[in-house]
Amino acid sequence: MRNPIFYFAILVFCISSCTAEPVVSLSGIPEIPSFLAEKLKLQSIKNQQRAPGNVEHLFIEKAEAQFPVFAQEANFQDLTVLQFNCFTIYLSPMDEPGDYLALLVSPGSSARLLFVEWGLQNGLYYQQVLASNGEGMRFYEGVGFEGEENASTYAYVGSLYKCCFGPDASPLSWLNRFKKDWAELLNNDPKELATWVQGIPVGGILAMYGYAGVYLD
Repeated sequence: MRNPIFYFAILVFCISSCTAEPVVSLSGIPEIPSFLAEKLKLQSIKNQQRAPGNVEHLFIEKAEAQFPVFAQEANFQDLTVLQFNCFTIYLSPMDEPGDYLALLVSPGSSARLLFVEWGLQNGLYYQQVLASNGEGMRFYEGVGFEGEENASTYAYVGSLYKCCFGPDASPLSWLNRFKKDWAELLNNDPKELATWVQGIPVGGILAMYGYAGVYLD
């Protein structure tokens, strides 16, 4: 008589074969959603990276000057790097999960610094992106947007703006740029903003992308 364990093993194998997810259905999932790759030209997101020496020095210098309290918490040697076609974002994690200092750098050596925060509160998604001059964007699921913008007319359309939004794009403020992208790419769906791509929410990517297009030269 065969060992009962033998028959139990056969049974487990048969059940797992019937219920297992086909490998082919998982292999086609891209690392970056197609709309981010095609529309925003997001090329990669890499974790646990270190910036080039000159960029790291610039990052620390700007952080200490513009966000001195946050600079004491930030880890400038364990970065998440978002590589776009026309610029790069370096995210330096802070003590609180979901809090970062973000350095946005264009090939022409133009750079801007932001404080960014995102996560869930009582199951609802929230994010805020703040510049040192007080300009910022806040979003709370179920509440909507709050924002502060400067008095710029946004009449100037620089090379990076054209690179991000196309040569015929009309100049928009940062907040309106974000709202336009959210409407056109995500149909104003708050849940889509909270979709995480390699640890970064889509809402945060759109906000930093829009800021780079408007403010980097």
